[in-house]
Amino acid sequence: MREVADHYHAKPMLANPCHPRQKGAGCRSYCVQTSDGRKGEGESEDNAFDSKTGLLLHSVMCYSVSEPKAPVYGNVNQRFVLERAKQENSRRETWYWPESAYWVAFDNSVPLFLLPYLDARWGDMETMERIGVANHLTFSSGWEWGYWLIDWSIARWSWRYIR
Repeated sequence: MREVADHYHAKPMLANPCHPRQKGAGCRSYCVQTSDGRKGEGESEDNAFDSKTGLLLHSVMCYSVSEPKAPVYGNVNQRFVLERAKQENSRRETWYWPESAYWVAFDNSVPLFLLPYLDARWGDMETMERIGVANHLTFSSGWEWGYWLIDWSIARWSWRYIR
């Protein structure tokens, strides 16, 4: 990773869509560290906390990173993403990378306009701003029938945090 960063004068971003209790190739190939502090199988000690790499922290579905109950992928909630953001933000460039839709589970055959995404993303943006994570990148998927309005709202709120 360091060689790529040095050669191209760029900062590679490591994606972290890993969920601590999830098993599978996707988790192993991206996870840097699980919520209980263990290194993921895809990363070495050298680049797991390298300041030359950035980190995209991913949360899923319509749940925020601060709510007490978010039963996703066998977890009680997604607060481990928030804890990781606090930890990593002082070490390296950290971006919050939440979903604005989750078409695979909720509406793969019929598009739905799920308003809880708006509430969760607004709360997450407020939370991330409070802990100093000012970088936000929306993971958008699904039908664009109504989701464009959620994506537009998130983008508009993001402009509020540009200094």
